[in-house]
Amino acid sequence: MYKEVVKTTIQLLDMDFYYNEYFNPIFEGVNLNLDANWKLGLIGRNGRGKTTLLNLINKTLEPTKGKVVVPIKTELFPYAHDTSGTTLHVIRNCIAPFDEWEEKMKDLEAHLEEGSLELYGDTLEAYTDADGFIIDELIEKEMNLMGLRLALLEMPYMELSGGEKTKVQIIAMFLKKNRFMLLDEPTNHLDLEGRKSLSNYLNQKSGFIVVSHDRLFVDSIVDHILSINKSNIYIEKGCYSSWQYNKDMKDHHEYKTSEKLKREIKNLEEATKRTRKWSSDKEAEKIGSKGDKGYIGAKSARLMKRAISFEKRVNKNLDDKKKLLRNVETPRDIILKQEEINIETLLEVKNVTLGYDTHVVIKDLSFRINKGDRIWIKGINGSGKTTLIKALLGELKLLSGRIEIEDEVKLVYSSQIPRWQDGYLLDRMKEEGIERHWFQMVLNYFDIDDTYYDRPIESFSEGEKKKIDIARSLMGNEHILVWDEPLNYVDLTIRTQIEKAILKYKPTMIFVEHDAYFGEHIATDEIILA
Repeated sequence: MYKEVVKTTIQLLDMDFYYNEYFNPIFEGVNLNLDANWKLGLIGRNGRGKTTLLNLINKTLEPTKGKVVVPIKTELFPYAHDTSGTTLHVIRNCIAPFDEWEEKMKDLEAHLEEGSLELYGDTLEAYTDADGFIIDELIEKEMNLMGLRLALLEMPYMELSGGEKTKVQIIAMFLKKNRFMLLDEPTNHLDLEGRKSLSNYLNQKSGFIVVSHDRLFVDSIVDHILSINKSNIYIEKGCYSSWQYNKDMKDHHEYKTSEKLKREIKNLEEATKRTRKWSSDKEAEKIGSKGDKGYIGAKSARLMKRAISFEKRVNKNLDDKKKLLRNVETPRDIILKQEEINIETLLEVKNVTLGYDTHVVIKDLSFRINKGDRIWIKGINGSGKTTLIKALLGELKLLSGRIEIEDEVKLVYSSQIPRWQDGYLLDRMKEEGIERHWFQMVLNYFDIDDTYYDRPIESFSEGEKKKIDIARSLMGNEHILVWDEPLNYVDLTIRTQIEKAILKYKPTMIFVEHDAYFGEHIATDEIILA
């Protein structure tokens, strides 16, 4: 039944997939050939199945119907791993069990017997095949390519920033031999410089699929785009910008064609009505006529035939129109509400120093938030952006200084990791006293409809969870929005809509975000942490 092609091609053959627990169809009848040498950008709206597709290729999931043929080993980021010990130790053991092999060979060398000689040889062969004798040098080389300090290798892994951990995990993946890499949102938690260094690193690699909603990042590293659209899945050679340009041109053409068809259909429908009326009138004339009824009947028949012909043309044009605009997205405009307050300065930070134990992260920082301010907190990974957010929320004790917030002022927080991770939406809403009608109206802006109430939250995509968390922060009963990397996992269409709403309604907010385009367009001021 299936015709399999060259060994470096990943194939999806008549593939269907849905989650059995709640029958949520994700893919139906998918046929794709993906060259394992491509640098492939996987794009699409939240909930369209990008992460699911990666898991199908990685064999973490099995298709409901059809086949997924993957002739090479794959590695999926992010992945679970041991986090104890130094960074060098963690990287080595993410690649292969080098420490275990070295210990085994040491023990076998000390007690070499006839029965253990073969085991020693097998272990040595596995160690050599994985580049065990030169692995430390290879790790240092990759650290340099990624723009990471070699001193990090001797540090405890758990003391690295989130961005440094991301880069270290990716280095370990690419040091595994003969693997095809699947990268799911690798830029999350990376600062602007981190994204540039990851981009430079991936430009020196080949053979991967990357999911990302960072347009500039995708543009800089891919040579093909796989887009999961509203009605189909499409592969195109090029980068994100070329794909978007082609899609815009196609959408524009379809809109024009659709408008022309609408006019034609309207004219044909009116002509059909007139012709049917004339035919009916002639039939009535035939009944009451004393003249040539044959002539009148023939004329009536011709008119009816013309009406039927018109109707066929109308129906054909309707069928043509249905084929158009299948992948055109029509996002909703987001309406923002914030609680009114007659105070100009809502919050003031005075000579604040922050840190953990004796480690100072932020020293002697002062600023204020006035009504209508949108303050962008910028800085490299580890500079204290999230630490400052925690202090503003009262979750971190100050080493010195004061944070003054007027009694009436309410802050609402959306974190890097969405608050709701499991259970059902209605239960979580009841726990927080959220009224369903207004919340559902806000959720609708983010393409979250009533069907989501019947599914467990853990079945949602990361982007869907994130959109729900942002919606929760937009319930209109707060004075300051506090957002820590709000756009992680959020698709480009919704990012644009959020930006548009912020510029229109001008809420008061303080936020951390590594999407430079978003920050530069909405911020009224910046705090740069060194």
